[in-house]
Amino acid sequence: MAFLSSSIKKVFLFALVMCCGHFAMAQLKATTIESASDLGNNCFQITPDIDGQVGGVWFDYPIDFSNDFTIAYQNYFGNDNDGADGMALVFKLTPDIVIGGSGGGLGYEGIPSSLIIEFDTHNNPSREDPSFDHIALMSNGSSYHTLATNLSGPVNPLVDGGVNIEDDLLHDVKVEWIATTKTLNVYFDCQLRLSKTQDFKSSIFNNDNAVYFGFVGATGAKHNRQEVCLNRVSFIEDFIASDETICLGESILKDVSIHNGITYSWEPSASVSDPNSANPMLSPTVDTRYTVSITDLCGETFKEFINVTIAGNSIVPRFNPIPNVCEGESLVLPSTSLEGITGAWSPEPDNTKTTEYTFYPDPGQCAAPTTVIVNVLIPTFNIPAGICEGEQLSPLPTTSIEGIVGSWLPELNNKTPTVYTFTPDVGQCAHSVSRRIDIYSTEALSLKTVILPDSFSESRTIEMHVTGGSGFYEYQLDEGVWQSEAVFENVSRCNQHDVGVRDVYSCAAEVREVVDLIFYPKFFTPNGDGYHEFWNIKCLETHPEAVVFIYNRHGALLKQIKPSQNGWDGTYRGTSLPDGSYWFVAHYKDENNENKELRGYFALKR
Repeated sequence: MAFLSSSIKKVFLFALVMCCGHFAMAQLKATTIESASDLGNNCFQITPDIDGQVGGVWFDYPIDFSNDFTIAYQNYFGNDNDGADGMALVFKLTPDIVIGGSGGGLGYEGIPSSLIIEFDTHNNPSREDPSFDHIALMSNGSSYHTLATNLSGPVNPLVDGGVNIEDDLLHDVKVEWIATTKTLNVYFDCQLRLSKTQDFKSSIFNNDNAVYFGFVGATGAKHNRQEVCLNRVSFIEDFIASDETICLGESILKDVSIHNGITYSWEPSASVSDPNSANPMLSPTVDTRYTVSITDLCGETFKEFINVTIAGNSIVPRFNPIPNVCEGESLVLPSTSLEGITGAWSPEPDNTKTTEYTFYPDPGQCAAPTTVIVNVLIPTFNIPAGICEGEQLSPLPTTSIEGIVGSWLPELNNKTPTVYTFTPDVGQCAHSVSRRIDIYSTEALSLKTVILPDSFSESRTIEMHVTGGSGFYEYQLDEGVWQSEAVFENVSRCNQHDVGVRDVYSCAAEVREVVDLIFYPKFFTPNGDGYHEFWNIKCLETHPEAVVFIYNRHGALLKQIKPSQNGWDGTYRGTSLPDGSYWFVAHYKDENNENKELRGYFALKR
């Protein structure tokens, strides 16, 4: 006999995934040091938003600079443009887990035989740092730009001339090594910002075929939270997608999503649940090699390959019928099926209630989980949970649904909530049970609707708050299906909607109400490309009296617009404002000529 406790079940599921599932970074072990921590999903916090921190994450897979490779990731440098100090991608000759100097040393200072791509977010004059955040290619653990160890740069990461990358945004970074020309390229937000041609294998790594990489960072007297999320490591074949083995007739969920992935395309598509999904179900009937093409935010497309091998037929285990169990009687479930398949059951046996149990076959048998229901004989009845005030209470049934005969105490009472106890006649496989029957109020229903504006969505959420009646309600939107949930999500913008609520027990009359929804766009891009050049509340275009006030994050008024005219072009006194969040207050009148106010915020992205 075997039963699957929660801990054993986790072990079983782990074994199943190891046999047939996908673990990200299966061949790339990550080890953090000092203030760094693993955030999961290939993401790491290098430093918390605290001064005097230094941290790093190192990976155990060796790189040979005789071959091409690409490392693509996203960096988060914090949200304080006066913060510090920055991060670096480091290649070094030894596999040991080390950390370098803090502060302006960015966690790499002092690491020998190293090649460093630094992203410095603080001006340290002693190191001849430029006044803007910068990228530089450094070597041999030195962070000083005046020395020969400064191989290239420093350069501005931003092509638009901006000086700050601590902007609360994720930035795409791609490091590309071209072995034939011995060229290292560094891309920042999809733009080539630094390129250096040099034989690093001989000049730095002593012609060694095994070079190790990791990310480090530091803070000093000033600080920022700094994070990195890996998207692609080209020399790890199963970094994104691993090969699988499944049983015939089984399907497997494959997740190949990356943090900056935009589109996904699977071939062959016939056995893929959604060929354009990042995590479809694969259901091949023969051994199949899948190709998934992934396009990232920079418009770059690369391919990953997954081999799915069919191991054999998937057997559904069978068991002899399990007889009904008296409440409290011993309950034993077989650990081996009629076909000889071994496994474990979940949940553990419970002789106090009828339960559905799932049999999980041991790994390697190409057998599927199956379920059985074990009936525990407990009297059950179709008895109302409650009645409305003044309603007649029908006599309670003296025979249960299972055919158990008995009687109820106390006498019926239709004025006060009462607990009634059923006592089975002697000689039956059953125990006494109790049921409570409530008396529900007939107070008229009172409805209040709450609209939840989501400035990053073209839809709205309607919440309905009700009092009165029995306390059990059903809700309806626009004469649709009645539902038990009091929330309606993704409700269309710029429309009137009819909502209703009714008492499940009909103790009070149905109530209805009409609500208005106003939509405003989540962002606009006044960059001259002809798309989304102006921000406006289009739902108010037909309201000539409507006026909208736009503010910056400090509360300074920037612009006053009328939705019936032109929107805002993202300027203040003729000067283009920077990317970021802006706030607004709109005043308008509804169809009943009542004054209304709408508040929210939106993003400007050039």
